[in-house]
Amino acid sequence: MKVAIVGAGQSGLMLAHELLDAEVEVELFTNQYPGELRFGNAEITQVMFPSTLEAEQQVGLDHWSDRAPRFGTASLSARPPQADPVGFVGALPGQGTAVDPREKMAAWLESFDQRGGRVHIHAVTVSELDWYVTAGRYDLIIIAVGSGELGALFPLDAGQEQAAHPRAICQVYLEGVRPGEADLQVVTTPYGEIFQVPILTGHGPAHSVFLSARLDGPLDCRPDQGRRVDAHAELMARLRQFTPDLYEQCAAAELVDSGAAILTRTKPARRRPVGYLPSGGVVLGMGDTVRPLCPTTGQGWAGSTRAALTYRDHILAQAKDGGPFDVDFMIRACTDYDTHFVQPASAFVHMIESFWSGQLSEEEQQRFHQAVADPEAANAWFTAWDNPSLFVSAD
Repeated sequence: MKVAIVGAGQSGLMLAHELLDAEVEVELFTNQYPGELRFGNAEITQVMFPSTLEAEQQVGLDHWSDRAPRFGTASLSARPPQADPVGFVGALPGQGTAVDPREKMAAWLESFDQRGGRVHIHAVTVSELDWYVTAGRYDLIIIAVGSGELGALFPLDAGQEQAAHPRAICQVYLEGVRPGEADLQVVTTPYGEIFQVPILTGHGPAHSVFLSARLDGPLDCRPDQGRRVDAHAELMARLRQFTPDLYEQCAAAELVDSGAAILTRTKPARRRPVGYLPSGGVVLGMGDTVRPLCPTTGQGWAGSTRAALTYRDHILAQAKDGGPFDVDFMIRACTDYDTHFVQPASAFVHMIESFWSGQLSEEEQQRFHQAVADPEAANAWFTAWDNPSLFVSAD
């Protein structure tokens, strides 16, 4: 069996390593060398909650245990306008961590090459994919690129354009952040969410401070898209206005490097898992290509990890049974991922959105107030953040 994976993000690289472990012939396509990844601009911070970190450890991809700062406690603070904050602090069901994606993806790519995986460093085009399919070069081609020309092969699901949650993202990596009430701090407001997370960068331990704002609202650091801004200065101004406690923790901190600031916009939109090429051949979409998650969930790498492991299981089972890697196979693999991860994570996003819209269910309101009043309930809330299916099953 021969598989091609286009894209070297969390899901693509994890699946490539997993298939290599199973003695599948895997070829990985990416348009960046490890050095380009390491020294490029920062990417949106992804958190490895305890279950995600455990999954990486089980497959031998946790390369940073001896260096990365860990978090075991978390806080959630709701900041209504002109009212006192309300929230809680709790313990996660284990230790989590975060690693600068530049460092993490570069290391995984190097490791895949060193272990005997074949890496192609160039951007793949639709016509090239079409030739591969027509020539029968691979049994299965998986697209894990996120967007662009290849992402456009996968049509939007009906109604998903309207269901997307667009966000204005501003993020910085800072050295010298003072400790807060918990290792991982989250603030939710009517205008968006603010995260402060300990992270390992290529320069050592630091903190990622991350704003996920509703478009054109007061937390949006660049509502005028034609204007160039200093992302660090704009972020600090929002912290000073909306979260003066976080501002004080970060006031004396400095950027870790010149590429440590991000200012972008995202619009997650669900796409169909099967992409059709001009010849009629098919490719399978994975991860952010077809199931991007709203940054507010903090579940990006959890989702990518679960997608890789789910697809691995389906690929190996199909190969064992001698079945074809056809459209039915592709839909089954993605549907399994939807059922066990995407649907619970989407329910979590809906809960966050409903908190400020006044549409939060009585059960969800009660769960929040219990967490404020009861430390055990607070711990249970953060356990469910690590495993969103618990939010659904608790209803």
